[in-house]
Amino acid sequence: VDGKEGLEGIGAFIVPKSSRAVHAERDKTLGLDLADVSKVTFDNARLPRSSSIVGEPGMLQGLLRFFVKSSLLASARAVGLMRAALEITRQYVQTRSAFGKPIGHFQAVAFNVADRYIDLEASRGLVQRAAGMWDAHARGEETENGALLASARAVAYTQEAAMRVGNDAVQLHGGSGFMRDYPVEKYMRDAKQLSLVGLTPVQADQIASLLELELPLDPARVLPGIDSHNVLV
Repeated sequence: VDGKEGLEGIGAFIVPKSSRAVHAERDKTLGLDLADVSKVTFDNARLPRSSSIVGEPGMLQGLLRFFVKSSLLASARAVGLMRAALEITRQYVQTRSAFGKPIGHFQAVAFNVADRYIDLEASRGLVQRAAGMWDAHARGEETENGALLASARAVAYTQEAAMRVGNDAVQLHGGSGFMRDYPVEKYMRDAKQLSLVGLTPVQADQIASLLELELPLDPARVLPGIDSHNVLV
């Protein structure tokens, strides 16, 4: 709202969804079929001055905090996705037989399943620790940068781990994996889209690296771009 101020000139406005100036068009997405992912456009919107929250102190930092927290929520969903995919895959490799025994008895399959369970437990621990640090921050027992760092680590690892779990679940189901008779293909699609809902793993890596090296956070390098992220309505 103020180009002379650069990123510090970012503002926000509250627009009633009932306004005739607001139009939302639902998109068809790769995964997350139940999420209402839409393009939102404004046509000749007129707003009262009271709808503006321009000039609020710390707004830029607040935006960064919002995107990190929302990404942490997506990572928690990814943990649930991994658990579901692994439960189905574990049952499949214990009942699907080849060469006279369940395929889960072969080392190549067993080690793969074990590694993906490691991904699941590591992701769950990182997400829980980050969430706990935000609670500690609210109590004044933790710094905001500490909570941001823990969240960035959780997001960067968990989003990529979910993709590994989804991909391997499909792989271990063989030809059945890419058939819609089994839900693992959906988990793989959902895992990919979850990594694009908020911060991407690359953006989370960027935040973590800056905080690890005690460098100033540059929101321009980590905030989602308006051209690359749809709006969840």
